[in-house]
Amino acid sequence: MIIKNALRVWTGLSIDEQTALLEDYGHYLDGLPLTCDMRTKQERLQAWLAEKNIEYLFD
Repeated sequence: MIIKNALRVWTGLSIDEQTALLEDYGHYLDGLPLTCDMRTKQERLQAWLAEKNIEYLFD
């Protein structure tokens, strides 16, 4: 039986959890090509967080 981790919502995370994730994400970004495109930036962040079972919605 495969058990999937439950999806968590970004706004439900503590400030400490959000900060730690953003620090890790910054290190991940260091390995990606630079972009000025906001949509690309949003998609990258959402995809990276989704791998960690976290949902992040942009307004």
